Amino acid sequence: MPQIEFRENKVLKLTNVLSRKIPTAELFSQNKQITMLQNWVKAKGYETMGPLILYSGGITGADGDNNPIIDSRIMVQLKTATR
Repeated sequence: MPQIEFRENKVLKLTNVLSRKIPTAELFSQNKQITMLQNWVKAKGYETMGPLILYSGGITGADGDNNPIIDSRIMVQLKTATR
């Protein structure tokens, strides 16, 4: 059985990637955001390729109320349209 190799700080170069930023206020409803993204992909006639990626870049600053701003995204690579 082939081994899986894990590396930190590896840069992935993807094409045809659909990326959706998750607002800080909606971080705890990620399942809803993922479902919305998947429904949009199906409605537009696209197919996904590879895994769904949940990206978190950490805290990028603070808003006016001193709440942290977290860089979080949902990303998926798309095949060409099937329409």
